[in-house]
Amino acid sequence: MIDESGDSESRLRDAVDAAGVGTWDFYPPTGMLAWSARCRALFGLAPDASVDYGVFLRGVHIDDRARVSQAVQRALTPGGPPRIDIEYRSVSASDGTTRWLRGVGQAEFDASTGVPLRLVGVVLEITERKQRELQERHLGQVAESSADFIAYASPEGKAIYLNPAGLALVGLGDLTAVQGHEMIDFFAPEDQQRLRAQVLPAVQQDGRWVGEFRLRHFRSGHAIPVHLNQFRVNDPATGTLAGYATVAVDLSRRARSEAERRFLADSVPQLLSTIDPSGVLTYVNRRTREFSGRTHEELALHWTELVHPEDLARTHAAWTAAQASGRAYQLEYRLRRRDGEYRWLQHDAVPQHDAEGRVLQWVRSSTDIHELKQAQHDLQARDFEVSSRSLELERKLKAAALQIRELEAELASR
Repeated sequence: MIDESGDSESRLRDAVDAAGVGTWDFYPPTGMLAWSARCRALFGLAPDASVDYGVFLRGVHIDDRARVSQAVQRALTPGGPPRIDIEYRSVSASDGTTRWLRGVGQAEFDASTGVPLRLVGVVLEITERKQRELQERHLGQVAESSADFIAYASPEGKAIYLNPAGLALVGLGDLTAVQGHEMIDFFAPEDQQRLRAQVLPAVQQDGRWVGEFRLRHFRSGHAIPVHLNQFRVNDPATGTLAGYATVAVDLSRRARSEAERRFLADSVPQLLSTIDPSGVLTYVNRRTREFSGRTHEELALHWTELVHPEDLARTHAAWTAAQASGRAYQLEYRLRRRDGEYRWLQHDAVPQHDAEGRVLQWVRSSTDIHELKQAQHDLQARDFEVSSRSLELERKLKAAALQIRELEAELASR
């Protein structure tokens, strides 16, 4: 270790340490290293711990160690850049904590021989900044991958960023085109006054505005209905306005998706329906309406009237048990068709859960198995008939055998 000397240098080191900055001196000719107390703390070492270059390298994260060593060697190479400025991770010798550090230093060389004499510098922790950068990268990846419109504007309302889905939605090619516009330009002209009078004041006062709005397609000019969520982004250090963020869901896309789902549901031969957790009928497909001859509203009020009286109690018990358990169930029951005939159906009900496991709704499908049940009944009837005939034949055979034995006995007695 090199003893620190001189009152002015000691006071300077104390001031630097108080600011959270560590200082270090490395002397290549001897391999000796001087670290301040703050520098030692950043590597999880006691203030009086002995250090050398080997201790330093072992304290660098293994994934960064080679890169740091190469940077030091480049700075100490005559004729090369004598400055070092590198970000790396340290691993605490005391508890294994990983910290992000930035080291900045300058090499000094012997003027006559070019031999490196000293590498002196400072180190400071940048863990919080690195974590913010990582979060920003993750958020950037989310925005880039999202199917929704995601935009960001400056406090003055200048457009700065728009994700790929947003570019496609409003008909712009790239960020250069985006940054040539004001935030208000992205909204339908007939809604821009409402944006100024209602949305932006709410964002300023309450921090957020949510509702239905219309964006503008730049090439065609047509309005795009969206569910808009616009909110202010504050500077975490000062709390002052840093910009405006906008997330918008394309309602026309949602409507198309809903229409596609309805088409698929109406195309299947099964009776499909959804009910909420309390048992309220929320949707029935076309096949259900055609089978029953009832509208959605009529089915919501009178569904149980169509269930065969002999199956009603069993059907109700199965639904009550499923409500209590939240588990899927299956049963067979008879339902009255629009022509008055009761048809056998196989009923399957599956719950849809949210992220916390709560039931959002039940999806039910009923398949007509009447012919299958009839075939089973006919088969059972034929089995019964065959069994009855077999028993009758067996009875006749036994009677014939008895008559033969009686005849044989009579003949033997003569």
